[in-house]
Amino acid sequence: MGYSLSWIAVKNGSAERINSLLGLVPTGRYEEIPESEFDAIFLPQRWYLVVFNNQQIDDHILQKVSSSEEIVHCFVEEHVMFSSVEGWLNGEKIWSAVHDSEKGISHLEIIGKCPKSMIDIRQRLTAQATSSGSEQSEIDFIFDVPVELARELTGFCHDRDTPGIEGTAFQILKRRP
Repeated sequence: MGYSLSWIAVKNGSAERINSLLGLVPTGRYEEIPESEFDAIFLPQRWYLVVFNNQQIDDHILQKVSSSEEIVHCFVEEHVMFSSVEGWLNGEKIWSAVHDSEKGISHLEIIGKCPKSMIDIRQRLTAQATSSGSEQSEIDFIFDVPVELARELTGFCHDRDTPGIEGTAFQILKRRP
């Protein structure tokens, strides 16, 4: 089994404003309900993060949230080895990087001008793939390119500890009644 989730990180975002735009309200802390549809936390690098478990976030929602905020959106579907990261600003997608293993284990589609760190991440993971013979291997190194870029920008990765965050620091959100 693997992860299936989307998340948005809003630079210097107000929890109340972002939750309102998303139609979400807080219900408790992570330790009270072990699995939830939506979780949120302030990241140490001044991003407000909202995780959508087992679902994608529609572009119209990203457009609305980014209308006056800078956001990073990441989508991970490990069951089919699909990952993407996007940068949004002023209601528009500025850049994106997408890996879809169904289009090939080395597939990586880049649109717009991605942050400079993308070049180093791509080179490092491509070199790992090449040295391991990834075309014949079952290891999909390129899957991590969008995920690593998202982590580089925000400090968050769905399957790693985030420095400065305790495990139960997430707040549970639910759809507004």
